[in-house]
Amino acid sequence: MIRLCILLSFFALAEWTNVVVDSDLPSKRAGHTISNYNGELYLFGGCDLDTACYSDVYRFNMTVNMWELLNPTGDIPTAREGHIAAVVGSKLYISGGTTLTDLLDETNILDLTTLEWKEAELGGSIEPRAYHAAALHDSGLIFIFGGYTSEGLSNEVILLDTVNNHWGYPASVGSVPSARKYHSLSRIGDFVWLFGGETDSGAVKDLYYYDIDERHWYKQDTSGSPLARQGHATAVSGDSFYVSAGCNSDTRYCYSDLYKFYTENNTWDKVDSGSTFSPREGHAIEFIGGNLYAFGGRFLTESSYGDFLVFETNETCPNGCSRNGECTDYGCDCYGGYTGSDCSYETTCRMNCNSHGVCDDYTCVCYSGYYGSYCQGIINCPNNCTSSEQGTCQSSGECLCTDGYTGDDCSEKEDWKMCQDSCINGSCDSNNDCVCSSGWVGKNCDTEAPVVYHKSSSYDISINLSDDLEYGASKESYDGSSSSYSSSGSYSDDDTSDYRSSDTGESDDYYMVESEDVEVSEESFDNITDSQDASANMTQYDNSTHLLVPQMFGFTDPNDPNSYYTQNLRRDPVEVEKSDYLEELEDKQEDRQDEIEECQMMCNYHGVCSDATCYCEEGYTGTLCEYEEDEADNGIKLTTAIIIMMLFWIIGCAYGCYRIKKIMEEVRAREESKVEEKDDFVGLED
Repeated sequence: MIRLCILLSFFALAEWTNVVVDSDLPSKRAGHTISNYNGELYLFGGCDLDTACYSDVYRFNMTVNMWELLNPTGDIPTAREGHIAAVVGSKLYISGGTTLTDLLDETNILDLTTLEWKEAELGGSIEPRAYHAAALHDSGLIFIFGGYTSEGLSNEVILLDTVNNHWGYPASVGSVPSARKYHSLSRIGDFVWLFGGETDSGAVKDLYYYDIDERHWYKQDTSGSPLARQGHATAVSGDSFYVSAGCNSDTRYCYSDLYKFYTENNTWDKVDSGSTFSPREGHAIEFIGGNLYAFGGRFLTESSYGDFLVFETNETCPNGCSRNGECTDYGCDCYGGYTGSDCSYETTCRMNCNSHGVCDDYTCVCYSGYYGSYCQGIINCPNNCTSSEQGTCQSSGECLCTDGYTGDDCSEKEDWKMCQDSCINGSCDSNNDCVCSSGWVGKNCDTEAPVVYHKSSSYDISINLSDDLEYGASKESYDGSSSSYSSSGSYSDDDTSDYRSSDTGESDDYYMVESEDVEVSEESFDNITDSQDASANMTQYDNSTHLLVPQMFGFTDPNDPNSYYTQNLRRDPVEVEKSDYLEELEDKQEDRQDEIEECQMMCNYHGVCSDATCYCEEGYTGTLCEYEEDEADNGIKLTTAIIIMMLFWIIGCAYGCYRIKKIMEEVRAREESKVEEKDDFVGLED
């Protein structure tokens, strides 16, 4: 029995538990949204049945375990429920919803770094709606589907382009879902998954996915799916998503269950989540690492909730952060340019900024000389302002030079900048001359002072020569004895004081280190002093950062140390026809997409894709890193060992139960035999 209890403890499952916080909870509500930004949850809006609606913003920090009521400035949005929310970079977008009396079409943006609201100025228009659903695409597009409008239920696909601040209505083909509200959208990989909702025929449990690039809908047939429902909540973890609770307005039945859908094999799994979670709809769930948090909701039109719960999934860093981030207690800390629960999505910009800018927060920051949402425009500034570090090309066609550069094309350096750039191991004085640090010489302080060895002495003398020695001393500077040296200082056997410069009187120009007696042969002395002479008379280059072996630092021409920089400057823009230009960009995009697709399944998350080739991590092999290598040399993995141990444990328990049963049967048989013998004996006595 003890063994069986221990065995069952291995299979103990997590369950929803109430979060004990060191602060007040947000007031009870439903129809609100919760969004994760940098490991913190941001709650916005919602209504308490038909009594009150909110436009407040709360932030939950898991480290201090507290909710904080924020006080954003700017254009505070209208109180609402049934809106959509999406975090794009560092900005939280809120759109649509209802005040319970009116449908809304306004879109508001909260800067999560400055906590300032502003109403978005968007091109195009959108029909006011509520109870629609949204998911973020990696090029700054918010994908929206359905909802309730003044014309009834909708099955429109709408794109909110946060880069160009414009609404779009792409045409959709395929198995287009029926019009609905209170459904959910979950973006995983290249697809957006739609589940459930309420249609004109009532609640449904169908599952669809949409390919944004192809603009095509597909219906996914599965078994074991959740029952029909609306008002459920979803949250993404890697290549899976969770579905929590929801209600069926036709049967007036609400659920408290939790399901997980695996997109890799299109299967549902019902998760045992305990009995703490009350049946509800209109709640919101979101991940922080492997913890799934849930807040609020309502039971149809009867009551609303204000509880705060957590479910531990043990999926802190799905897919190992796809090698695009660091795993922390708060989940994946994605590297720059990546996002998502597993850092699998690139925060790419449309058209890749045409290679004329850097993608930051889904927005193109154009290089000097380019402009436009995709850096597609070219400004004709002189020499394109030389480089992005030296100047910025303004829309007027003039260069705005950065500090330290001047000229029409910002190619000329000011004196202090020239001194600062060229003075490698020193500092510039008021006359913009380089003053070398101890141990360095040369016009630009880029040559280490040569070391002068005495031929034979009770001291090993090291002398750092300064500029006024004109880059070194030859063998003739010595008088051949062990007691004197003449150049700009003097030395004798009895003199162990610091050297002093004869013309400046300042100390530290020379120094001496005591050591054991050193005898240097005539041949070695010649080699040393020859080397000193060569080092001291090294050719000096103006504005050079490296002198020794220029080829080591990227200089293609050893006689011209500036050739490296010249080759890396951007070429002058070439005017081309717009049509040819766009065709060339499309070809580049297609080639890039082909290369990515050649590394199918992202090397099964067990390798790195480079030039359409998978380079597998240790322990994996195959063209797509799909096979595990023979583990004979490395031993059995811990997970494999645990599984084997558990199997033996189960077999042992089964065998133990069988043996106990057999023993009990034998004991029972012996007892029955004794009773029969006793009865026979009594019968004989009678």
